[in-house]
Amino acid sequence: MKKVVQELGFIQPISKDDDATLIQKVCSQTLEPAVCIDCINSDTSRVTDDIPELTHSIVFCAWSEAVFAQEDAEQLAQNTTEPKLKEALQACDALLFSVQNDLGDALMQLEARDYDNVMISLTDARIDVFDSVNQFGYGIDILIPPKLLDGMVRVKHLNDVAAVLLNLLL
Repeated sequence: MKKVVQELGFIQPISKDDDATLIQKVCSQTLEPAVCIDCINSDTSRVTDDIPELTHSIVFCAWSEAVFAQEDAEQLAQNTTEPKLKEALQACDALLFSVQNDLGDALMQLEARDYDNVMISLTDARIDVFDSVNQFGYGIDILIPPKLLDGMVRVKHLNDVAAVLLNLLL
């Protein structure tokens, strides 16, 4: 059993004041703790581990993933000749660009500690992600290219994590 616990890596004897403990505690309150921990640990520019800084890290990860997903949608739309798929990808591209803008707004609002408007921006971004997915359904039933779908799922998961962390500030 001890070997299994060591291999899992998330159950470790760590001191009460350890940053990893705080990050683990905060991330465990989300539905996507692994996504949360991975994102926060990837942010080496963070000065502190307070909730606003951790939330900023998560929103920045979501924004970065939105950029990648939007660029993927744009590239796919440019290289697709099938009309219905091209139309869906172009609409998805525009919506993911809106997600980027919403998350960019959320980053600026976080820096200004304008938490109510951060929640509005996160909500707008989440709606746009779902609208992006919906471009491939409702009567046309086009499969979403796997890489694009993975990107949209990552944005949605990070956005959900950010909303949970933000609720700790409200």
